[in-house]
Amino acid sequence: MAEPFTTAGLAKKLIDANLGTKAEAMRIIQHYTSEGLLVTEGAVNTGTGKRRIYPASAFIRAAILFRMNRLSVPAGVIKELVLGLDQWVRKTYSLELEAACKKIEDPCLVLGIPGGPGEPKSAHLASASQAYRKGFGDVIIIDLRSYLSDVVEPRKV
Repeated sequence: MAEPFTTAGLAKKLIDANLGTKAEAMRIIQHYTSEGLLVTEGAVNTGTGKRRIYPASAFIRAAILFRMNRLSVPAGVIKELVLGLDQWVRKTYSLELEAACKKIEDPCLVLGIPGGPGEPKSAHLASASQAYRKGFGDVIIIDLRSYLSDVVEPRKV
């Protein structure tokens, strides 16, 4: 089982995945934690000298937030998409995000482009081949394979 992260540890893992600089990673992690999109284990004790601890599964979520931020998706839209993704994953898989990704061969995050035909109502997970299926409309696809914390062979759904 993977170890939990401190804020600095999560930032280092994001930097190692070429998702940003240390200053950028720390700032964005703190911002998305305050927005409730990255959840710590236990309370966030701002100003007390206690470290924030994130579960190992927070890495894939943080990577998604960073990729969407890099795509210049506005913060409010990111929040809406990620909360919609959480609902969709729980309804579809009855699992948390990282566990659901591990059940999909070549997991991708699919973001519908507003105004496109057949656009999805929120972000959702799919295999790369499903993301390109006919009639799906215009989408942005973020490959999630390299962000899974434990190296395991995904199973087909």
